[in-house]
Amino acid sequence: MSHTMPDPQFAQLDTGSFELWVNPECSSLGGPSDRKFCEAVGHYEPSASSTSVQLAGTKTLVYGIGSARIQYVADDIRLSGTGVQFGVAMKTNDELSGILGLGHGHGVTLDYKNFVDQLEDQGITDTKAFSLALGGKMEQEGLVIFGGLDTGKFSGTLKTLPVIPAEKSPDGAPRYWVDMNHISLTPPSNRTKRYENTTMAVFLDSGATLTLFPPEIAHAIAADFGAESPDVTGMYPVDCSLSTVPGTIDFAFDGITIRVPYSELVREFQTALGETCYLGIGPHEDFVLLGDTVLRSTYGKPKPHTYTNSPEKLQNVALGSTENHGNHLKAGVIGINWNELRTPMAGGPTSKGDSKKHCGGGMQAGSNGDSEQMLPATNRKRFLARRPQSFDSRLIISALTDHNATEIYEPESNWGPDFISEVEGFYCDMEAHETVPLCDDIKEDCFDHRSPNGPAMISRNGKRSPRECSQLNLKAEDDPP
Repeated sequence: MSHTMPDPQFAQLDTGSFELWVNPECSSLGGPSDRKFCEAVGHYEPSASSTSVQLAGTKTLVYGIGSARIQYVADDIRLSGTGVQFGVAMKTNDELSGILGLGHGHGVTLDYKNFVDQLEDQGITDTKAFSLALGGKMEQEGLVIFGGLDTGKFSGTLKTLPVIPAEKSPDGAPRYWVDMNHISLTPPSNRTKRYENTTMAVFLDSGATLTLFPPEIAHAIAADFGAESPDVTGMYPVDCSLSTVPGTIDFAFDGITIRVPYSELVREFQTALGETCYLGIGPHEDFVLLGDTVLRSTYGKPKPHTYTNSPEKLQNVALGSTENHGNHLKAGVIGINWNELRTPMAGGPTSKGDSKKHCGGGMQAGSNGDSEQMLPATNRKRFLARRPQSFDSRLIISALTDHNATEIYEPESNWGPDFISEVEGFYCDMEAHETVPLCDDIKEDCFDHRSPNGPAMISRNGKRSPRECSQLNLKAEDDPP
């Protein structure tokens, strides 16, 4: 990103914190390599920017490693927009760069709109969602997409997981906590071993290099990598040759298993004595988190919903595996949306007499708990909120009881494939943003999807308006084809 004096500033993308700040104090760092890195991230001088405004208030931000004392300012940021509030560090301790916090913002953890808030507020994105690609450890770049995702960066399906509300989370804070079912080891022999007592809540933290588990679990995993105990650094030394062994550590969630190869878990460091390797999993008494060593092997999808400031219902996280995805940006996307569900108008349509209800929103659909990615098409355009908006020309027809038209919510900035719930008896027209009853026992003002002539809207006078679209049929396994 850059401000109005176009000097680039580099900041660490951190799902574990909430605020943006710049200007680390490089002189506070110990090693020469750390200082060299710090000096390369750029320096922001508020007095050199014609649009900079110093705001009232200072704050000390404390992280797992390091801290920063910041002064708030507002300035234009090229990646975002105008008048974005952020912090300029007055003093830092053990911080190599500024930090762009991607955690919950205004109305949840902050009394001002943070970077992600501003992206939606200024109309740059249509939703408070993002996907973060860390890239494999041997790659030199990653990818962050605000307001969407890159569908070419993952393989297989995605699975939506609910974020644990703050009041039910292990630390009582509004973080990206999700439930994990278990951890297992798949060595080259393919004789999978499941670790005991690994059903737990875990926190997705892109700002953490290591993955942290309770000591007894970390010790058990490390023992299978030949490590007896942590050294003075608190990390487990392992044989560097393990990085070439074709095994995985597997993290199972509801409907999806993330398989992390040994090559991502073994971390190499150059020292005066040569190469030293450590396991990318460490012990921690108080905190459980999946850091970069695991997130590099996950991919995720934001699930757009409308936003409220209620901290009780935060967001969903969609995860998927990048296994066998190839070598380019193959790892590490977390798709996160902290927009809350909104109840449709009047509770949404509950019978075929309630027809003109709003609908909207991108959606994800699949059968029997599996999620089938619905990719956006771009063959139709429409001006919406003074910006061209793409629409998906496909039609999803679902006979599943857990898919219904009232699950597609009302904001007109949302878009996606048209959708039919045969169980509910409604068609969701994504261009008109309204639901229409199916033509099963009525003949006018309905949607006909069973005709051999193809799907069509039936008007009050019985006139057909055919819909040109590709079709996806979702049925239960015991339904006839």
